[in-house]
Amino acid sequence: MRRPLESALVNTIVAVILAVFLIIITYKNDDPIVDGYEWFPVVAIALAFLPAPIILGCLWFDAWRRLKPIKQAADDIERRALTP
Repeated sequence: MRRPLESALVNTIVAVILAVFLIIITYKNDDPIVDGYEWFPVVAIALAFLPAPIILGCLWFDAWRRLKPIKQAADDIERRALTP
């Protein structure tokens, strides 16, 4: 069974990556835009939107693993109640 610490670790890693990215943007905001840096907006948008699905997926998987034994126990109780 996953420990809650693993979800906190994923959140911490994502937060650190976003903080570093924001610091880079802060220092580079006065630089002129030159050809060859068309990838930067794509990376900026990805770093802004990707953490939410990653964290949601981590939490969803964690909840699924924790609820699986409870669901199996409930299914077993139901099966025993319905069989004569």
